Amino acid sequence: MEIFKKELKDNYISALIWTLSASAMAFISVVVYESTLANNIADWNKMMDTFPKMLLDAFKFNDNVFDSVLNFYAVKGYVFVALIISIFAAILGAKLINKEESEQTTEFMLTKPVTRFKYVTQKLVSLLTIITLSNIVLNSILYLGLILGSKAAVDLNGFMLYALGTYLITITFGLIAFMIACLARRVRGLTGMMVGLVFFSYFLSILANMSTTFINLKYFSLFEYIDPNDLLTTGLSPLAIIIFGSLITISIIVSYQTYLKKDIYN
Repeated sequence: MEIFKKELKDNYISALIWTLSASAMAFISVVVYESTLANNIADWNKMMDTFPKMLLDAFKFNDNVFDSVLNFYAVKGYVFVALIISIFAAILGAKLINKEESEQTTEFMLTKPVTRFKYVTQKLVSLLTIITLSNIVLNSILYLGLILGSKAAVDLNGFMLYALGTYLITITFGLIAFMIACLARRVRGLTGMMVGLVFFSYFLSILANMSTTFINLKYFSLFEYIDPNDLLTTGLSPLAIIIFGSLITISIIVSYQTYLKKDIYN
């Protein structure tokens, strides 16, 4: 497990920075709920009525936005936090498997007594471990903010659904990036492409919500399958489970099949 340990050591600082950044946004967005909003819900709802309908639809504001700290977080920070941590997962997945190529140490790695299968496996395990730990830290800090930010009891089921949605989308983006890195012949520009993929997915969700003309675009956005309003009302849909499960499975299988036969460039 030397490769696994090395990846944890090499990436823990960047993981900590990204995770704490997302955690800070999540914490700040909810800890102020009681002090600034809870006693002025009627006034805030009146203010919301002055906003353009297109803007309200794009970010899925509804009449229950300020009724609870979880509803508030659904609009105030959930998607943006998921976006930040997904970008980190995509960057990590993109650079992890082909780091030796970009650092021109491939020949050294290939002389080590480790098969390509074990190499890919340890890289995958390190990717999943880092993303999992990042989500644990993120949601722990978020839960603390929810408790401090609201006098009412936090809906634990709703919180767990939010946590699950964030975890699924980060794991999926990380594994998709990992798979594309295995498929790519060259790693130059790959990280930027993965960041663009995450933003493009988010943009499709916004565009689909702004106009009925583009409503069908939502099915091509992973963010649409972890919509916070849907999670609180109906939970994770069977379609979302199928989509995330399929993408995760395909990404892992293709990563193995591709890298085991891939020509390595140095």
